[in-house]
Amino acid sequence: MSINYEKTPEAFFFAPGVDPGFYVKKTPDWTWREMPQGNIVGYPISAYDHLNEMIATHIRNHDRLRKFRAPVMFNTVPIIADDVRFSHSFTAIGGKWFLNGASGTRLRNRYVWKNKDTNPQVDDDVIAHLKALHEDDRTKAPLPVFDKDIRDLDFAIDCRNTFNFYHFLTETLCQLCLLDDLDFRGDILIHSPSKGVRDFIKDWVKALFPEYKGRIKFRRSPKRYERVLSAFNMRHFYHQTSEQMMPSLDALAPRGWVWRRREADRNSQAMLAMNSCDVMLTRLRARALDKIRDMQTDHLPKRFWVARAATGNRNREMRNEDKLIEALRPHGFQVIYFEHLKPLEQVAIMANAEIMMSYHGAGFANMLFAGPQTHCIEVGNLQSALHRWGDFMPHALVSGCAYRNFFADFNTDTPDVVPSILTEGLVPVALSLDGVMRMARYVELLTAKNALPMSDAELLATTKMLSDLKERRALRVLLEPNQHRFALDPDIWAAWASCCEEIEDFEGVFDALSEVFARAPQRFWVLERLIWLTKRLDRVDLAPNLLAQHAALFPQRHDAFRSKLRWYRDVESA
Repeated sequence: MSINYEKTPEAFFFAPGVDPGFYVKKTPDWTWREMPQGNIVGYPISAYDHLNEMIATHIRNHDRLRKFRAPVMFNTVPIIADDVRFSHSFTAIGGKWFLNGASGTRLRNRYVWKNKDTNPQVDDDVIAHLKALHEDDRTKAPLPVFDKDIRDLDFAIDCRNTFNFYHFLTETLCQLCLLDDLDFRGDILIHSPSKGVRDFIKDWVKALFPEYKGRIKFRRSPKRYERVLSAFNMRHFYHQTSEQMMPSLDALAPRGWVWRRREADRNSQAMLAMNSCDVMLTRLRARALDKIRDMQTDHLPKRFWVARAATGNRNREMRNEDKLIEALRPHGFQVIYFEHLKPLEQVAIMANAEIMMSYHGAGFANMLFAGPQTHCIEVGNLQSALHRWGDFMPHALVSGCAYRNFFADFNTDTPDVVPSILTEGLVPVALSLDGVMRMARYVELLTAKNALPMSDAELLATTKMLSDLKERRALRVLLEPNQHRFALDPDIWAAWASCCEEIEDFEGVFDALSEVFARAPQRFWVLERLIWLTKRLDRVDLAPNLLAQHAALFPQRHDAFRSKLRWYRDVESA
């Protein structure tokens, strides 16, 4: 059962609410919700200056152009669909292909790739088709509701494959949580193009969904059904429907060329994916943590390096992994293999972890089960920064853990040359000996309870690293006993200001930023923050002098900045 990619976008892509054969069980109460901001930071640690600059530029551009003010959670709801086909790892309804979740992203990309040689404008054609749906009257009305009994319908979903842990956990297993709210009596049918099912996939299903024993069936696509129950995630729906159905996300998105509002540009859609998660991930996390509630976990380490068993062609060994492990052992680290742990042990070790470290790979999907106290530290390279960083961001958003990415080098014969991911794939990571030392130092600072002895130069460098990594607790431990040395540099005072802000000591913030301004008066943001703080501290008597300095130092910014100070206009009029 092949897929005909030569059809026009109108004939190829299924439109919920417009095309027939698609029903919700009930009108959804919500489509998306704001979430707390994630604790996600990238940091360059290459042995080569030009690569560090490329990595740092990518991180800055991510924070400025791709990071939402607040991430969002998309709802997933049960649907009833007629004339359903599963082919490869995709789903069709009534002969049209369904943009749904991660498989929808892959489907959209594949459609463009298949047609780009014969139609260079194919991406624009898809965008135009989806944009036209925004004005279709049918997308301004609630989705059709199925009012018949659905309890005996089978639940059928697609699956990318049955051998990759990341894809199965993130995209497939979580969808089974949708059945918790239903009086479901049918079978669960999971479709993929894979020939067999790895044992660890079966183990995860048994561990987290034991109530469906004997009812979960893996089927190799293609398959076809007259009517099934399935899952509908609303992330792609955002680009297919009207604002009446799904409120705009524009207020949360950064300004710039990447975000194209409701236009289904692929860069914009990728940006949305890294700033969002599926509500089913939160429910899978809750289910897994409930399973280990009474589990004895004292034997599991709290600080560990996740090594990887060799797996033939997919083995991506990290250069100097052994050196880093050796450097971590004095800080209480053990080496573990997720492959050697049962599913609930993997959940438990992550839920109770202080620090989990590894190099880039599917094991970071287990970050879903980490606690908010956990540091998950990944060693990657520029390739993973450019092409894979967003993959695990939803897991960090759901768990609330601290997710830190150290982007190092390439384990190739030419480690200073960026390999093409199209021709060479994702190459393994290399960590230099200096990188080993710096990462071990970072871990030492994370776990230190008292300041470590260091020279003035080390204090400056360490302050900058911890500031860039937004490690305020470690910064406070480092700086509090060293306040007599702050005159060294304005950046240390700026770092201390962030420490004061974390504990809401705004007088301390004001004093520290005043020291920064005295040493670096060219930093306009420092003076502007000081002016805002006069309001918070009820010291508006200080504002006139600070504003006069702002007008003298930054005349090109002054009028626009002054116009934002509505509270100061009230003070002046009084």
